[in-house]
Amino acid sequence: MSFEKNYRTYLDELDRLYRRAMEVPLKGMTHEQVAEIKQHQFFTKTQKDRLKHTAPELIRTYNNAKAALLITMGNDAKATVLEQQIASLEKDLESLKANLQKVSDELESALLAVGANKPVSEREIVNPIDTLLSIDEKVDALQRLSKENEPVVEAFMVSIDAELGTQSNANFKKPERIKEKAQRPEIVRKKPWFDVEHIRDGYRFKTVLMDLSVLPKIAQAIKASGFEVVKLDTAKLLKPGMWGWRIVAFDLRMPNGQLVEYYLPVAELERVKDSCHDLFAKWRNEDLENLNPADRSEFMLDLETSDDKYQEAWNTYLERTGQTEDQLEKLLEEVYDAIYE
Repeated sequence: MSFEKNYRTYLDELDRLYRRAMEVPLKGMTHEQVAEIKQHQFFTKTQKDRLKHTAPELIRTYNNAKAALLITMGNDAKATVLEQQIASLEKDLESLKANLQKVSDELESALLAVGANKPVSEREIVNPIDTLLSIDEKVDALQRLSKENEPVVEAFMVSIDAELGTQSNANFKKPERIKEKAQRPEIVRKKPWFDVEHIRDGYRFKTVLMDLSVLPKIAQAIKASGFEVVKLDTAKLLKPGMWGWRIVAFDLRMPNGQLVEYYLPVAELERVKDSCHDLFAKWRNEDLENLNPADRSEFMLDLETSDDKYQEAWNTYLERTGQTEDQLEKLLEEVYDAIYE
């Protein structure tokens, strides 16, 4: 693994630890227990913030030293200095990684001491559906749950739109789409246990945002609603997947037990979503690892087209609002605080 990839993996793991510490419910803990968890939250956050700003320069220094080493042309003294610089940077990274493991172990030990369970695996997070039913019967059961939740979600959306001046709507995933997703090759390859009971967007709703600064208020409204937050996904806003789609999303467990998706795109991305989603839909049920060369080329072109469109829309949003990704990262931390504190 390259130095840069190694460093970015380290930063991602540090961010995961921060999220893990933030997601611990503090209610019911003693003062001493809260203080210990808060200490881990503070440490991981300050480390994350500091390294986010220093990492680019360290990576650049390392890459420059490696490039210079290739053109020293027999200058042994200069080569020695560069080799020492490279070795020092690599040693520092290994030290950071070792310390991260120590922090991770200490955090898990602290969580165990206060009775916080390890995160539930995705396999265990399911809709209240009999797993022995046929796939068609499972789809019917999921749709019945969705219909029960329609008035609950509708009331929540009306409240949000009235307070924030936003536009929200909901939709039911079609039965054939539910079955397709439960059997999608790319999903089943990674999660062979995946089935209809694991689907979280059989019923989904969204609020289109003109300004992401309202996100903490929406997080507070979710918490006040009594919906259980099964998963909060903020990572896709600043680090989108390969198609380029950026959102903040909540996987919620409704009062009747159903898993429902609530996602919040910005207006600029929402405007180009249909054309980009058509490209995604074209390939979503294909076995991407076994495409022939012609299809592989076509797939890569569609992937690039989608990513470029979404990136252009994202740039337009940033220009319109004057917001920076650094500011948005801090805003996303406020969302975490609103949900988990």
